[in-house]
Amino acid sequence: MSSLEKQLERNKGERNMADTVWNEAALEWHTDFLKIYDPSTRTYRKIASLTEAKRLIKQSSEPFIRTAAAIYAFSLTAVRSPYTEIQIFIAKLEKESRQLKQLLAYSPFSKELLDHLLEAGKKSQSINGIKTDIYHEAIRLSIKIEDYFNIGESLKRRA
Repeated sequence: MSSLEKQLERNKGERNMADTVWNEAALEWHTDFLKIYDPSTRTYRKIASLTEAKRLIKQSSEPFIRTAAAIYAFSLTAVRSPYTEIQIFIAKLEKESRQLKQLLAYSPFSKELLDHLLEAGKKSQSINGIKTDIYHEAIRLSIKIEDYFNIGESLKRRA
C-alpha cells in the first residue's frame, strides 16, 4: 500500500453503514461527463470537457472540487487522446500533469494524486491499457477523496 493510500485510509476513519448512506453521491462518473457536488455552494456541477475542468480548478477555492476536477481532467486527457505512439502519449500525459500541478500550486495532496495516476498509466504496455488503467484508477481515487474530504457529511446535512 502506497503512502497516499495509507493516508487516505487513515483519514477515512471508521464509519458504520448507516453513516455512509445518503440520497446522492458526491461524484458520479458518466461516459461523457462528471457530476460533482460542490459543498461550498451546496449544488451539483457538471464537467464535460478539459476546459471546464481547468476553469473549475481555477475558480473554486473548495479543495474537494479542485482535486476531483484535476483527477477528471487528467483522465480526460488520457481517454480522449488521439496518440498511437506510447512514448509520445506518455510525454503528453506528463505535460498535462505539469500543467495541472501549476493550477494546483498550493495543493500538495492533489499533486501527489496526479503523480499516482501518471505512474498507474506508465505500468501498461499499450495505449488502450494506459487509458484504461488511468480511467479506472481515477474513479478509484475519486471515491477515496470523497471520504477523505468527508463530503458524505455535507450531503447528509443538505438532505
